[in-house]
Amino acid sequence: MVLGAVGIAQRSDFTAIGDTVNTAARLEGQCKELGLDIVLSGQTAALLPRSEFNVLDLAEVSIRGRQQPVAVSTLAID
Repeated sequence: MVLGAVGIAQRSDFTAIGDTVNTAARLEGQCKELGLDIVLSGQTAALLPRSEFNVLDLAEVSIRGRQQPVAVSTLAID
């Protein structure tokens, strides 16, 4: 991921680019398709302590730009 000012001095923009950013944008789009407020990648969900977060593992979804499906999860509200 590249984060920072990109461009020339006369025309510069602060942005984030890279595979991580693209994947996050695609996962954000899954919220609407799945009818959820929060969608996490399986990798991110695996980092959360299950004793503190009620993580609900969903399915694997196809994401544009990825050859392999991405596991997704959400946070369940008790």
